[in-house]
Amino acid sequence: MLLNFLVDCHLLQQTRTEETRKIPGWLWQACEAMRREENFSLGLERLIELSGKSQEHVTRTMKQCYGITPTAWINRIRLEKVCTLLKTTREPILEIMLRCGFNNVSYFNLLFKKKYGLSPMKYRNLNRVVIDPAGISLPQENEKRPESP
Repeated sequence: MLLNFLVDCHLLQQTRTEETRKIPGWLWQACEAMRREENFSLGLERLIELSGKSQEHVTRTMKQCYGITPTAWINRIRLEKVCTLLKTTREPILEIMLRCGFNNVSYFNLLFKKKYGLSPMKYRNLNRVVIDPAGISLPQENEKRPESP
């Protein structure tokens, strides 16, 4: 629950920041829609479709408003979702990668390492215990437990 709250706070702050930059309504609406997994997983073509504008116009406006290309923006949203899933699920990394719209393992690993400084597996291992208490190994019923003093 805490993770969901923090993600919601981050997205709300990001939305407020975006609103102050005078983003055109059509772009703001398209970007809000792109934050949903069923959209960002489809990539740039889906953003163009949602915006109702040409790719050139979307790219030019996005660079003016966000300072990055649409593809870079979409990859940022995808990587944020990847991190959430790595921390909160036991889903295999390959499935997470594909679910979030990355179709090339080496490109995904390159982007992930560039942004976070380590591989997805190392990221999961470093963050899972903090977020997922189930990641902590507990003794099985048939294992001998230490005696109490």
